[in-house]
Amino acid sequence: MAAGRAFHEHLRRCPRPALLDRRDHPWARADRIAWGEGPLDDDGARLPHVEALLEVRRPVAAPAQLVHGDLTDNVHLHADLPPLVLDLSPYWRPPSYATAIVVADAVVFRGAGRDLIATVRAQEADEFAQMLVRALLFRAVADHLLAPGRSAEWARWFAPAVRAAVELAGGG
Repeated sequence: MAAGRAFHEHLRRCPRPALLDRRDHPWARADRIAWGEGPLDDDGARLPHVEALLEVRRPVAAPAQLVHGDLTDNVHLHADLPPLVLDLSPYWRPPSYATAIVVADAVVFRGAGRDLIATVRAQEADEFAQMLVRALLFRAVADHLLAPGRSAEWARWFAPAVRAAVELAGGG
């Protein structure tokens, strides 16, 4: 997460890439849905946890910039060298959203405890709860679009993180 923060500081002055408006892959669609900029089809609306996350999603005022939306497996650490950030997945969002995606990935897919959410929230901006809500929506919808038959399995994985995000966002 620290490497991501430093990386985003370097990206802060980059202009918004025009290519973002042309993307129509599952991750781009999921991102737009997470931010209320695209429709969620009926099948996606029935996904476990999506309704709870949508109910607590609120507007945010954090400024957007170019961010890497998939840092989890794309930061390589070395004992003697600076972190290496690979495979830019560009989005135009607040940097804390990219951090929230890392937290969501860690809790949902990597076995991190819910305490990670509280730890990172203390380091991030006030709107981190809303960033986590959007990060979980992004991952849940993207996973559904990429492999719709696994939604029930993923529902179990997402449950602890979603409960924490809903509580943090004031919905539970």
